[in-house]
Amino acid sequence: MPTKLELKKEVKKLGFISKIEGLGFKLGPSGLWFYRDRGEFIDVIDFWMKSSMKWVEVPVVCFIKDDVSHCDMSKFPKGFTNNMSALSNMFAGRRGFEMLGSPWKVSDDEAIKTTFQNLFELLRNDVVPWFNALDTRAKVLESNA
Repeated sequence: MPTKLELKKEVKKLGFISKIEGLGFKLGPSGLWFYRDRGEFIDVIDFWMKSSMKWVEVPVVCFIKDDVSHCDMSKFPKGFTNNMSALSNMFAGRRGFEMLGSPWKVSDDEAIKTTFQNLFELLRNDVVPWFNALDTRAKVLESNA
């Protein structure tokens, strides 16, 4: 049962971070989250460690930069996750979706390896194309209706 820091070290060792970076995302400056700046938009993939420390939830959100109010965007990505309730509110407001798993288990090294292999495939094949299709403000807002 890893902590979030231990999980970050483990997925780095497995090559997950470099694979996600290969999709155009950058690792956030703190914690375990990724972002991709697309001009007017910021695509975010986050990993929420559950209290049991045995699994993670993986919300993905496309933010419209002009609508971000929880941090100083001139300093992005610094401070972006300081008020993650904003992400929770965006997520609850249907501004993204949770990547469903069975669940995304991280209880031991083998579970972490399997989970992050499966997550990468899902990100590459489904999530990144979903983000890419959101290329106008109207499409982002429509996707959340």
